[in-house]
Amino acid sequence: MSSWATCFLFLDNPRGGVEDIAYLKEKAPWIKGILLNVHSHTAEEWQATTVIDKCKANGLFYGPWARPEKHGVFIPEIVDYCISVSDKWKTLGLINPEKEIDSNQDALNYIVAKVGSRDYALSVQPTPFASIDWSVAGHLPILPQIMPVDQQGKHYDTEALKQEWWKLGVKCIYMTFGVFGGMKPTDFVLKAPYSLFTGDPIMASYSVEPWAPTSSGWVGCNPNEGEDDMPVGTVKSLNDAYDDILNSSAAQKWRTDNPGEYDKVQKYFNAPSGTEAPTTGINTEFGKGLIALIEGKRFADGTHA
Repeated sequence: MSSWATCFLFLDNPRGGVEDIAYLKEKAPWIKGILLNVHSHTAEEWQATTVIDKCKANGLFYGPWARPEKHGVFIPEIVDYCISVSDKWKTLGLINPEKEIDSNQDALNYIVAKVGSRDYALSVQPTPFASIDWSVAGHLPILPQIMPVDQQGKHYDTEALKQEWWKLGVKCIYMTFGVFGGMKPTDFVLKAPYSLFTGDPIMASYSVEPWAPTSSGWVGCNPNEGEDDMPVGTVKSLNDAYDDILNSSAAQKWRTDNPGEYDKVQKYFNAPSGTEAPTTGINTEFGKGLIALIEGKRFADGTHA
């Protein structure tokens, strides 16, 4: 399961009251990672805080994100820097191209070429620019930004929006919801997975919990584009998904190669409500995906702590 198919936060300022990652672990365990702004802050600034170390200690993924723009102009060097940071950190990363790539196919092509086979996603304005051939980025997860305060109060039909992106050849779509400027959880359909932009105000005020999923099972990837690593949404329920996955050939290989992980996952699956997810010993993406699926089930049926 891709990390993009989980709930996570964007963070903007390393000194913005965002350092209490243990709070996330305790009060918002549905948050699985954070992305760190490296277009207006450097990697060194983030490393000088405790954020990265605390992410590691609490089992959250992390990586850089950057908007490649200055004064409305696309800046390729910002893309280069973000990629250099994710390479140095050995993490995923995200590029946030917005209006600066409208009618600028070369800019999107540059981003896609530079990203290459890395684990990257694109955060974009919700409605696709008609001037762009988005199919060149079809293999990258796309994160449309749903932020009514910046979008003349518009409340998008996220299912319809997803279909619009799918038709353009983009395989996987995951929504990003704004938490700034007076926007509130009830402004959105909080169907996991999704991301929150930016997490700074709700981290600083210790108010992440109200943004918890009210349901789960968002199908981000187009089923007509081939089976995903974790095909949730193509089965009747999360229980069915878990059973189908464990019966797959990929799961058989994973169980053979990682018996200790399998034991930990099964123990968590059978544990009573309130049990903490294992924080060590789950090192493969397959194992992490199963843990996320189990947590999704517990949120869906109301038995999560």
